[in-house]
Amino acid sequence: MSKVLELREKRAKAWEGAKAFLDSKRGRQSWKGNRPIGTTTGY
Repeated sequence: MSKVLELREKRAKAWEGAKAFLDSKRGRQSWKGNRPIGTTTGY
């Protein structure tokens, strides 16, 4: 059972890191993830 808890904690830490990364990128004009597909040029 401790292995399950370890994996849950590891997943939670990874999620928090990914979430922090996305939040830090959100709002920047250079980040294209918040625009609808097909609205940017140069692909």
